Amino acid sequence: MKIYECILIFNSMLLEKKILNIIKLYKNYILKKKGKIIYKELWGIKKLSYIIKKQNTGYYYLIQFIYKPKNIKKLKFILKNNDQIIRFLIIKLNKNSLNYYKKKKNINYYKYNKLLLKL
Repeated sequence: MKIYECILIFNSMLLEKKILNIIKLYKNYILKKKGKIIYKELWGIKKLSYIIKKQNTGYYYLIQFIYKPKNIKKLKFILKNNDQIIRFLIIKLNKNSLNYYKKKKNINYYKYNKLLLKL
């Protein structure tokens, strides 16, 4: 199992309730595949640096999770085929990145420390 971070950018024309329902579906998919959600943060609507799919703003959502590397390809395929997501990025995090988040965001990873040490 590896630690991943995913940033999702949704079409800003969608209602927030619809976006939260879509996010819930993906979180449930990760949990169903024996993954664990470490951290999630709703960034809200932000201006894009350049126009993507005729949109100049997007609704941002960040999620960090522990997941099997063999399942990432399928998750990317599912995200790519969702028309409401205008862009996404999944990266693999290392332990130094997690230490940065602990200091920067005051995130409590205490309950995951034992699990993270095994990775």
